[in-house]
Amino acid sequence: MCHSLISLEQAAQKILQKGSKSFFFASRFFGAETQTGVVLLYVWCRYCDDLIDLAPDRETAGVRLQFLFAKIHEIYDSLTDFSTYPAHTQDEVAAISYVIHRYRIPKIYLLELLEGMAMDVRGETYPNFESLLVYTYRVAGVVGLMMSHIMGVSEQNALNNAVDLGNAMQLSNIARDVLADLNLGRIYLPTEWLKVAGIPLDQIAALEFRVALLEVVGKLLNEAEILYASGEKGIPYLSFRAAFAVQAARNIYSSIGAEILKAGSHDWNKRAFVPLWKKFFLALKALLKVGAGLPTRWIYGWKPVELSSIISKEFNHGINK
Repeated sequence: MCHSLISLEQAAQKILQKGSKSFFFASRFFGAETQTGVVLLYVWCRYCDDLIDLAPDRETAGVRLQFLFAKIHEIYDSLTDFSTYPAHTQDEVAAISYVIHRYRIPKIYLLELLEGMAMDVRGETYPNFESLLVYTYRVAGVVGLMMSHIMGVSEQNALNNAVDLGNAMQLSNIARDVLADLNLGRIYLPTEWLKVAGIPLDQIAALEFRVALLEVVGKLLNEAEILYASGEKGIPYLSFRAAFAVQAARNIYSSIGAEILKAGSHDWNKRAFVPLWKKFFLALKALLKVGAGLPTRWIYGWKPVELSSIISKEFNHGINK
């Protein structure tokens, strides 16, 4: 008995709903086929994150990371379609196998994702914002690129915008999870920013530095907003349903920053979140904004950009690499 796409997607939806309520909410606005690809991609990313984050020590995390690298190489080397995987195969492995072969995802993107996680395993810190962007590109920017493949977009400007949007969302996550990341032994805030703010690296969580820390986080959120604005420029390249979903996700993730700043330095022990009523409001704003572009779509028409021969060659190169 082999994997069924329906059963695989059902399992993936449950994982997504539990792992990221904001992304789950926005994903509901995609068309059926795109939603399948996006959800299955998320499941793999979540699986990789959890496998590394929940490791009891760095040595175990390193072993698990090598397992993930080996699994990606195995999928590309075997060219095995997910439907041939036995039913007992991990859902996450079957999910990424489907995404890779259905949407011809270049191997380099999956490897870059794992390289970002390797930076976590090594406990790297980031002296400046530029070095932090290397990390956010690997763990989130490439996810934007993979989602572009799923949504049928290959125009270079749109791909650049997708990277910026992914980076911006990751910066929002970093701003929200400063204290939680510290508990994992990770510091993502640029160390030169912390130094200027007078915050010692070993006292980031200290109450006496909370006001200064909020200023540093505010600076990070300002950089995120610049990237959100750039990422938003790629939305018109998408189909109406995809544009609506991505705009909604952009609005919701950006709003996380507003919730952090509203809570202030005195309420940092609570994880910032966007309440459901506000998600619906932000989704409505997304619908109105994307809907405003409908006349242009009707006049000029729209259809997904076919994946170019360059991307096909890139995919084939990844298989043979």
